Amino acid sequence: MVSEPIIKVKNLTMAYENNVIMDNISFEVMRGQKFVILGGSGCGKSTLLKHMIGLYEPSNGQILIDDEDIVTTYGKARKRY
Repeated sequence: MVSEPIIKVKNLTMAYENNVIMDNISFEVMRGQKFVILGGSGCGKSTLLKHMIGLYEPSNGQILIDDEDIVTTYGKARKRY
């Protein structure tokens, strides 16, 4: 059984004004997979998750859920996530 990615993060850059927090992050989470984000205090875990749920807009890159880019999705379609 081949698993499909449900979440794709492609070349994500996160920044506050001119301060880049993370640059060029890419990963996939397969359907049914358990995925863990680990790191020390202040390393950007919460910032990454806030980008992934659409609270923050990335400086660059894509966040795809079920192949839909949540950065460019608005209105009722965005509430789906």
